[in-house]
Amino acid sequence: MRTLFMAGVMALALMGPSLAADEPSVVVTLSNHAFQPAEVVVPAGRTFTLVVRNQDRMVEKFVSTGLGVEKLLPGGEDVSLRLGPLKAGAYEFHGDLHSDTAKGRLVAR
Repeated sequence: MRTLFMAGVMALALMGPSLAADEPSVVVTLSNHAFQPAEVVVPAGRTFTLVVRNQDRMVEKFVSTGLGVEKLLPGGEDVSLRLGPLKAGAYEFHGDLHSDTAKGRLVAR
């Protein structure tokens, strides 16, 4: 039984990289306390990677209640978030420290 379990784990490990390679990736840049583009489209029903590039020197906190995400974005660094699968719809996000200018929306279609 243990051998069968280990064989299953190994099979999943071998499949992992090929599945991740097929996953879509979307990039959003934070610059001057604003997200660009302010709206991004992702496929509904699939997992994907959202890469947030913080080009500002200051730390920011990426927040999305709809996505269930709160993540610190260190200044000058990229942060990758694996999300989904999402139902079709719009999901708002913002920078918690500059919520007046750092706003965006992710649309799953």
